[in-house]
Amino acid sequence: MTPVVGPARETVAAIQAERCDRALFYGGSAIVDVVLAKWLANGVVSTWRRAPGNAPRGLLNEGARATELANEALLNKLRARGYTIDQSAEVQRYLDQRGANAATFLNKDLLLRPDARKIEALEEYLHNVQQDIGLLNKMTPAQMEIHVKEFMLRHKKMLGISDADGSVAQELA
Repeated sequence: MTPVVGPARETVAAIQAERCDRALFYGGSAIVDVVLAKWLANGVVSTWRRAPGNAPRGLLNEGARATELANEALLNKLRARGYTIDQSAEVQRYLDQRGANAATFLNKDLLLRPDARKIEALEEYLHNVQQDIGLLNKMTPAQMEIHVKEFMLRHKKMLGISDADGSVAQELA
């Protein structure tokens, strides 16, 4: 039950540190872990992995990543807008645990890999924008993911997303 215990401990630590955003996030992660463990036990889902190149589509894609790296100019622009970019070893462990390349706690923070891709940084930034304009209360997490990816595809020229990276985003949508 380590996947449940870790987020539960982090929830307690976040509550003690009065970090409600992180407490909600880790608490939600613990609940999801319990549900997934129950589904695994009941055979609703399996741990079977798909072969490379046949990765599942959607939120936790294990397939191809975009090619264009998030350059320092983009990261500096995000910092100038008040965003914290965290690429620490702790964040790398967290991303590994979640099977993600980037994440956010929706607190003007971007959790990125050292080799973060431009579309990954933009996606997490746009999730924070969704939070700022009040969409968090109107959409499910899956709807938010789809909304951001569709926005990125519609506005790829404005966002400076290459055609190749737009194709990768299209596959993830």
